[in-house]
Amino acid sequence: MKHGDLSNFVRASFGFMCEDFLIKYKDNTFSDKLMNAIFGKTKRAEIDPLVASSMEYTYRQTEYNVDLIIRQDSYDAGLKTLIKDLPFCRIVLYNKYSQITSRLLTGDLTYVVDDLESRRGLLNNSHVITLSEFNSMIRSGGIRHEV
Repeated sequence: MKHGDLSNFVRASFGFMCEDFLIKYKDNTFSDKLMNAIFGKTKRAEIDPLVASSMEYTYRQTEYNVDLIIRQDSYDAGLKTLIKDLPFCRIVLYNKYSQITSRLLTGDLTYVVDDLESRRGLLNNSHVITLSEFNSMIRSGGIRHEV
């Protein structure tokens, strides 16, 4: 909603995958897993600054919507605290990847941004893009959304 535009025109919506893209959990080593069990994995998680910066720019400087796509069983109080200062319009919860694909097909989400190649393959849609593709689209203004 750039410049207070309250029209009914639907803008493109970019959904950013949360787990293993925006938020990186430290769980590679045995000591990481032990620390996660003691303190909780969200207390030790890190937000990817490149993804957060792209979200910030899109949210503040463009007319596009920024959504967070979060697995429903991961959405707990710790994650809510971790994402509370991030710029986004809504949270999209899912249980299966087919729910995200369905949202893409119906137009609820215009694009999904994710750098995890295996997950992009599971979503199997041409509107699932990498962060670099997203940044190129935003820079060039080559986003088309038809309602």
